[in-house]
Amino acid sequence: MENITKWKILENYKTNQNIEFLERKQQSNQRIFKHLSHRVDYLNLKMSAIEVMFIMKARFDLLGLNGNRFGENVEKKCSFCSSNLIEDSFHLVGKCSKYRDLRMELLGKRELNEQEITDVLDGKKCSWKSLSQFIKKSLDIRKSLIG
Repeated sequence: MENITKWKILENYKTNQNIEFLERKQQSNQRIFKHLSHRVDYLNLKMSAIEVMFIMKARFDLLGLNGNRFGENVEKKCSFCSSNLIEDSFHLVGKCSKYRDLRMELLGKRELNEQEITDVLDGKKCSWKSLSQFIKKSLDIRKSLIG
């Protein structure tokens, strides 16, 4: 009986995540959402809640990066590379030169093109676990540099 209840809770959560994701995708002007599928199969894996949280935050572009800050005098560009690009999940996962070695180690390439970034964030190019580890480690590096 308890397993059935857990299964129903997980199914309800997945359904709600799909609905929320699709609504956000339709309302978003951000490049990330326009190309991502509404897959939530990472919820079925044996990963910790923290690992799932990193995946969700990356996919929803909620990592607290410069590109997501608000205000008149807020710098949205990446503070760690000279690319002059907005620092968002897309930039962090595929472009920022600060994370090239980590990207190579966990995602298999030093830099990713737009389609590869989308594939990574969709769980197609690497495992969900690798994406979660990459996000965690890159945020740790970022935090150590900011202080």
